[in-house]
Amino acid sequence: MFDLDSVAELDAKVDYSCNTHKLMTITNEKLNPLRPYWGDMPQDPYLVEGYRQRRLSRFYYQNGQLSSLLSVAVFQSEKNNQLFGGLSRQFAELSFEIKTHSSFIGLLKLFISHLPESAEEKVIWVHQIRINASLSLHGKPVPEGIHRDERLYVAIVVVNKQGIAGEQTQLFNSKEEAPIWQQTLAVNQLLLFNDQQLYHNTTDFLTISPEGGYRDIFILALSDLDEGVQ
Repeated sequence: MFDLDSVAELDAKVDYSCNTHKLMTITNEKLNPLRPYWGDMPQDPYLVEGYRQRRLSRFYYQNGQLSSLLSVAVFQSEKNNQLFGGLSRQFAELSFEIKTHSSFIGLLKLFISHLPESAEEKVIWVHQIRINASLSLHGKPVPEGIHRDERLYVAIVVVNKQGIAGEQTQLFNSKEEAPIWQQTLAVNQLLLFNDQQLYHNTTDFLTISPEGGYRDIFILALSDLDEGVQ
């Protein structure tokens, strides 16, 4: 159990804000100590191409405290996720070291403080993801395409990226319309959006290095207790 009052919220400035989404830049370097925790990421077992590495943990928020929840199978409907909808997926947990790191807890505190509604007695999902790219394989952050995560609110946090170019994060009112917002997220930027109202996507990226490249992110999400599990 983690007491959020004992950890400082990460400093961030709001770059853009409207009623459905908000873009922020974390203004100190507190995310930098988390970068090494992407070095031992397991492969995503549900993508045979092998370019995505992934971990997932969930936390229950109550009275200013976060408690780790047991690992569960993730489930999304076919309506909102054409590639993985209807499939129960289970991933390795985040490491104990990253879960207890003050920068990580400070990031969760920042996420909770900027939510448009209370996180009390709700679940915080944390996906830790690395997408790799090589000269022979583009990086594919969102192989399922334009979709919803079927959560209440979602945030994409870019912790690090090396040797890549071209990725655009996009928000949509519907799958059939042009994006209402799109931008290449920089390291230390956090995009928070209403997942009940908007769809999202991130376009494929290329490597600009012979050694290949990668993009390391957290996806944070708020949900009700029994939402998205099976």
